Amino acid sequence: MLTGSSLASTFLGLAGHLAATPGTSVVEVAGERLMRAYGSFPHPNIFGGYLAMAITFILVSKNKLLYHTTSTLKHSITLIILTLLTSTLVITFSRSAWLALTIGIFSFFIVSAIERKKISRKFLSGLAIVIVAFVATAALFNNAIFTRLDATDRLETKSLTERQSEYQMIGEVIKTNPFVGVGPGAYTIALAEKFPGHDVWFYQPMHNLFLLFFAETGLLGLMFFGFVVWAVVRRRDGRQFVTAIIPIVTTITTLAIFDHYLWSHWSGLVLLVVVLAIFVKVR
Repeated sequence: MLTGSSLASTFLGLAGHLAATPGTSVVEVAGERLMRAYGSFPHPNIFGGYLAMAITFILVSKNKLLYHTTSTLKHSITLIILTLLTSTLVITFSRSAWLALTIGIFSFFIVSAIERKKISRKFLSGLAIVIVAFVATAALFNNAIFTRLDATDRLETKSLTERQSEYQMIGEVIKTNPFVGVGPGAYTIALAEKFPGHDVWFYQPMHNLFLLFFAETGLLGLMFFGFVVWAVVRRRDGRQFVTAIIPIVTTITTLAIFDHYLWSHWSGLVLLVVVLAIFVKVR
């Protein structure tokens, strides 16, 4: 990222990215293009989503390495991993991932307060590491951070305008077939039929998983999804289930509200399936 390019490898299936190439996700700082961290993913937002979920899971899942190990070395290694994950999250410059992590951690405090459970010192030490790593890395890239948070910047204004137009257009697509939808993966095709004549990059999936899912699967799809969630939740032990899973669900729900990759990209689907598996496993 700092070199303005990312590793390309046919063997590993990695596509190369250059900051100077149009279409690459960048942050413009003082007229220069700073490339966002892609990792091995097709977009920095997906990389950021994985990082946010990983950090949340390590902090709130009562994993052995952070909470139940008596080894100082293992605990220290876990804290180092948290530091690396958090610092990398910052340089993805993914606002949705930053917000998702913040809300996920905040929800943990709320659930703990409601359940009247004492918050572990090891959780607080992990959280302190996350905060320090985030602030320290953000300080190194403060101009880029401020740019991402500045709605008047050229690229940020363009991004927000595109998102607003998506909300205006999706209603027309939903009207096409509100009961069964336009079909999984067919949203951009339906969008092109409704609004022809634009450049190819204009036709993107709706940056809201729930609305995109509704447009592609219709009311029947939403009803089926609701039934699945209800079937899982009704079999859980309420108090224990809420304490264990709410922060993780809150984090991924925030990601889903602001992006589409959890439904439209295979890498996002993998993350979603893993979280759903955790959702089912917790008893």
